[in-house]
Amino acid sequence: MRCKGCDYPLWNLRSRECPECGLAFRPSEFEFTLNAVRFCCPGCGQEYYGTGAKGHLVPESFVCVSCARPITMDECVLLPTAGVQEEQTKVDEMPWFDRGKRGLIPAWFATVGRSMIAPGRLMDTIAEGAPSGFVFGTITTFLIACLGILPIFVLGGVFGAAMGGGGGARTMNVLSSMAGGAAGTLVGALVGAAILLAAWVALAHLILHVTGGTAHPMKRTCQAISYSAGANILCGIPCLSVYFGWLFVIWWFVSAAIMLARAQRVSGLRAAAAVLLPPGLLAVGVGAWFGFLIWGATTGLSRTTIIPAPAAAPIRTPEASARALLTAMKGYAQTNHGAWPDHPSALVTLSLVSESDFYPLSAAAPVPGGPWTETYLVARVGDYVWTYFGTDDVSSDPRLWVFVQAPHPAAPMRSTPEGLVRAGTIGGEVLTFANPEEFAAALVAQNDLRAKVGLPPLPHPDTVPPDAAISR
Repeated sequence: MRCKGCDYPLWNLRSRECPECGLAFRPSEFEFTLNAVRFCCPGCGQEYYGTGAKGHLVPESFVCVSCARPITMDECVLLPTAGVQEEQTKVDEMPWFDRGKRGLIPAWFATVGRSMIAPGRLMDTIAEGAPSGFVFGTITTFLIACLGILPIFVLGGVFGAAMGGGGGARTMNVLSSMAGGAAGTLVGALVGAAILLAAWVALAHLILHVTGGTAHPMKRTCQAISYSAGANILCGIPCLSVYFGWLFVIWWFVSAAIMLARAQRVSGLRAAAAVLLPPGLLAVGVGAWFGFLIWGATTGLSRTTIIPAPAAAPIRTPEASARALLTAMKGYAQTNHGAWPDHPSALVTLSLVSESDFYPLSAAAPVPGGPWTETYLVARVGDYVWTYFGTDDVSSDPRLWVFVQAPHPAAPMRSTPEGLVRAGTIGGEVLTFANPEEFAAALVAQNDLRAKVGLPPLPHPDTVPPDAAISR
């Protein structure tokens, strides 16, 4: 028993004033552990022991059995019971309410520990008129959530800074962005903790009210659930909570149910139902919401008309490529008043053919670009030697060759039927030569024809280097 003004010991005093600060006191203002205090008669010293509420005498006024003097409890001289230390005379205190003496952090840890291993004892130390504990429960839940997510932000910040590069300025930008995201997340966690705790308390009290009523108002329910929040502290261990988080949450629920049963004087079954149903309803609601989103996504997908991707253009055979190029050349000339393109690459630019048509046998390579400012006798592009340079227009002799499809002698398939030499004529015919000798004879005849119309002779295609042109 100590002075509430200066903490001076008030044992063995007949005066009802503190000798240190002069503050008046009465023994009835203090609570004691049962039978831990001797109430001594101020006349004869006869000892009595408190067996009533708060460790007080019952009754508080009586006649001393030794000296027959009428006395009251507040007139007695108080001493600890023999063999009992002063600290043992005090009733069990709620650690959080004693944080002025213990310190904020020790009081918090003591309350958390009591909620985990002795929740019923903790509830007994909370008077009905004590604070509701809502702030304690919100802050505790928030701190536990922070312990769980803080390592994620730290690792994310380190990784982002390491990968960002770009020197100190860029690193600071990355860290600033991470800090902003962390701050927003923490604010959301604090608000979310307050909302969920308030909803839990309200629903739990409603369930108790519907299932048989309560001995105390909602504030008492709030005290039980809020001060039990510390039992969930193990969920703040990042790695361990991944595997055992479900067990830690159950631990919290059990502690909350024990405290609620003690607070509202209800059965354990009703308290458990009141504690478990709100989180259960929340879990079902969240699951239903995600299920609805998944169902909506899959339903929408099933109703979506899936347009198949266009099939890849088939790879043409050398002969088909030759015919396609010849058709494109004729089409170009007809739409350009009979003029041939300055360079065969114009056919690709105008999307009349694809680049692959120039390389039916050899490995694909880019088509050389233009424009070409000179008139050339021949030009090689891919597997083709183009020979139309120098002719006036499509009205020229239809037997004149537009191109010769002649892959390089070292190209794949050159010695196979697919690798035979072919020639396309102005008249739209694709000529195929069965062997080198046949082509050599046809080349001599073509040069005779060219000589008659005033064109220089064509060199053998094998002598024309890749992507090279010979000026006229």
